Amino acid sequence: MEMVFVESCNFEKLKGENYKQWKFNIKMHLLNLGLREFVDKQRPVLDTEAMRADKQNFELRKAKAPSTICLNIDENLKSIVYNIDAPTAALQEIENVFAQEQSKNWSSEDKVFAYFFLPSDTMSSYIGKISQAAKDLENAGKVIPDDDIAYRMLANLPRSYDNIVMQLYQLDDKNVTSLNVRKFLLA
Repeated sequence: MEMVFVESCNFEKLKGENYKQWKFNIKMHLLNLGLREFVDKQRPVLDTEAMRADKQNFELRKAKAPSTICLNIDENLKSIVYNIDAPTAALQEIENVFAQEQSKNWSSEDKVFAYFFLPSDTMSSYIGKISQAAKDLENAGKVIPDDDIAYRMLANLPRSYDNIVMQLYQLDDKNVTSLNVRKFLLA
């Protein structure tokens, strides 16, 4: 008999700007579902004497932990955890992305390169965040090459922009500038 599980959550999916609240909510949700042991640092262990039904239940719960996490991430951000099966590793990768974004002590290049196009962003606001970060770095004495900024504008767009990104990648390297990318994305 195949078991299907779907747990409804009464909190907002991870969208980036809500990382801190989402982190708390997902931990509480996993705790409520009895899955917290699968996201703690130590690996859960099943008694070697466990009955077949207990083993099946353990495997089901083990699979439920990463799926619960992934189902509570906005579609545009799921690429962060696409190739991660372990719930602990998934939460760690999400934290690496979003805790860094909220940190006040960014390394210079991380400040430019940590931006993702969030569902709440317009193209203008997304480009503006990257451009402002580059200006802040320049004012601090760290200049990021313009083509790096241009490629970063393209790198963290949602999949719905794949066709546009592919067209821009066809340009000669000398034409891949932040100004050209901005014009193309805002057109």
